[in-house]
Amino acid sequence: ASVLAGERQNAARRVKQEEVRAELAADAAAEQIRAASAAKEAMVSQARDYSDSIVADVKARLKQELDRQAADLAAVQARVDEASRLSAERVRAAEAGLAAARAEATARLARADAANQD
Repeated sequence: ASVLAGERQNAARRVKQEEVRAELAADAAAEQIRAASAAKEAMVSQARDYSDSIVADVKARLKQELDRQAADLAAVQARVDEASRLSAERVRAAEAGLAAARAEATARLARADAANQD
């Protein structure tokens, strides 16, 4: 009977040890899951921060490029306006010269007609 009682105690002790090992293993697995989850959240947060900074950089570069192109466009428009003004002045001068030449030609024709009629 004492041998049977000793075997029962040994079996109970082994069962208790297995329960403790299983509980420790479950606790360790839960801790690993918590650590992995925290690491995942940190990586996701870091990736979001990185992507936000990339987007901000791209927006800043885009704004700089748009500002540069707007300045280029303004400069080109100023050159076009100046060229239009100069062309209009040349046209006015040419029209004035043409009108003077016509007046002179008309006067010469009139003098020639008058000379021919005398």
